[in-house]
Amino acid sequence: MKKLLLLLLFIPLVSFGQTKTGLELCIQYQKSFSAFSTEKEANEALDKILNVIGASKNFTLVPCDDISNALAVTFKGERFILFDEAFMRKLTQLTNNWSSLFILAHEVGHHINGHTRDFLLATVLGDQSLEDRRKEELEADEFASFIVSKLGASYSQIEETIDLIASNESDLYSTHPNYDKRIAAVKKGFDRGYSDSDTSSSNTYNSNENSTEYINKGEIKPNYENPRGRIRASYGNWYSSKYYPLENILHNQTDPFKKKEIKDSEPIKNLVARTQGKSLSPYGSKNVEIGIKIQNYTNNYVDWNDGNGKEEYLYIPNKSFHIELIGWADYPKEIEYSQTNRTYATFEYMIDGKFSGQFVTYIGWTDMFYDFENSKELEEPIKVPIELQFNGWLYKSQQKENYEFVERLKAGKKLYLRFGKLFNWNGYKNENTGEFDTSKTSNKYQIPKYTYEFDLTGSSKALNH
Repeated sequence: MKKLLLLLLFIPLVSFGQTKTGLELCIQYQKSFSAFSTEKEANEALDKILNVIGASKNFTLVPCDDISNALAVTFKGERFILFDEAFMRKLTQLTNNWSSLFILAHEVGHHINGHTRDFLLATVLGDQSLEDRRKEELEADEFASFIVSKLGASYSQIEETIDLIASNESDLYSTHPNYDKRIAAVKKGFDRGYSDSDTSSSNTYNSNENSTEYINKGEIKPNYENPRGRIRASYGNWYSSKYYPLENILHNQTDPFKKKEIKDSEPIKNLVARTQGKSLSPYGSKNVEIGIKIQNYTNNYVDWNDGNGKEEYLYIPNKSFHIELIGWADYPKEIEYSQTNRTYATFEYMIDGKFSGQFVTYIGWTDMFYDFENSKELEEPIKVPIELQFNGWLYKSQQKENYEFVERLKAGKKLYLRFGKLFNWNGYKNENTGEFDTSKTSNKYQIPKYTYEFDLTGSSKALNH
């Protein structure tokens, strides 16, 4: 199927054997647009792309059957984007809903970057080298990745399209670069678009009246000392957020005893890094994310009981490591979560086929009464899956496993994760280490074992605490 799709995709200049008359006929008589299901949807997609960069809509979208392709072309002084509707639908079926938008953005990129020449001149002159055309393809890839990342696509969703249409064979005699070059261009565009999205939106981080200045790859450097606001940055398919709660809490605190209590219980810095995964089954949850929280403390313990109960569970001095799975909804809503009645499960993980292990968590659905996206109370609560807390975190052995997992994420390329089994609470195998007794297996619910893949590109920088 990959070979089928490697058919001169995204060519900026027409190079297939179609006559002038045939092209004109295609343009003139195929005005009843139905790509993206309807003409309205196609033009809405183009509007979304152009709105990102504030460009005017001066292209004509035209379906053209039996070309198994998509291309940008200038003809008689007008700019067109032609594509085979059946080809576009097939590509979307094999990848994800972002593929057709990426392809359209790619062709827009050819026009925006001035790659297209008049069809008649191009066929007569033919003076453009293969090297130049490959360079233009990379520029269009970068542009398309920038656009769809700004519109909400994840890196893995963009990567799916490139996986299907590119190979790593030699590109010396090809109009298109090989896979490694295209994926590098895609990543460059994604990093730029995703970083801009993180740093330009007022909803993505908190700041006070002081301004901020941007530095490399979307990092934000506060220009004030205390207190620091939430700092957001993106790296590859990851985004991270740093926050300094202790500084903010102590900012106006004058009581020395209260200050001591706060220093013993509140972290100096919170780092939260997250990335979205994809199910290797079409039936798995669509919005699964893995989240890592790293907290730095003043002491080598945490005291939440005003000096009466120091929790000395930290494996790495002054740091705690937490792992969460967000959005996993492969289990039935009949499994409800409450503080007193918990259902436990295991999750198996593998990193690059080299490291593997098992996490333990409780699962369940709960009622949500607030719409955080629109900042309003819900008239009727909705059921949502809880965020799964992998491992406990009041034992050094669990902290050790979490820490080692984080370090392997930073060095790895791919993380694979899947549900293992349900089990009934049966205490710990060892009360001193916090090792769970998972032997009491529960068969009350049948939960599919879909595998989720997470791209670890950018994890090292995102998890740099």
